[in-house]
Amino acid sequence: MTTSVNISTSSAAPTTLATVTLPAGSYLLLGKLNSIRAGGSAGSVCTLNNGTTVLDSVTNQGSTSGEVTVLQSAVTLTASTAITMRCYTSGGTTIGASFRSVTARKLGTLTVQ
Repeated sequence: MTTSVNISTSSAAPTTLATVTLPAGSYLLLGKLNSIRAGGSAGSVCTLNNGTTVLDSVTNQGSTSGEVTVLQSAVTLTASTAITMRCYTSGGTTIGASFRSVTARKLGTLTVQ
C-alpha cells in the first residue's frame, strides 16, 4: 500500500499496517515498510505476527529523511491464519508508514537452522 498512514503512539494498540491470510502450510514471510518521522526523536517498533505470537521484531531510531524496515520469518501453519505487520512509535512523535506489505512464499518443506 503506497498511501501513508500514521503509526500508533501506543504499544498496547499498535497500528496494523499489512495483513495476509494464508491457508495451512509452510511459508517464508517478508514484511516491509518505509517510514518517515515528522520531527522529534521518536523511533518505531515493528513486529511480524502470527496471531499474538511475534515472529520478528525491529526497533528503528526513526529518521526525518526516511527509513526502510524489513521483517522476516519462516512459519508452519496448521490452519488458515492471518499474518500481520504492526508498528507503534516509541516516543510519541508522529511517524508515517508507506509502501507497506507482507509477502508469503509457500514452501514444500520448512527447515530452520
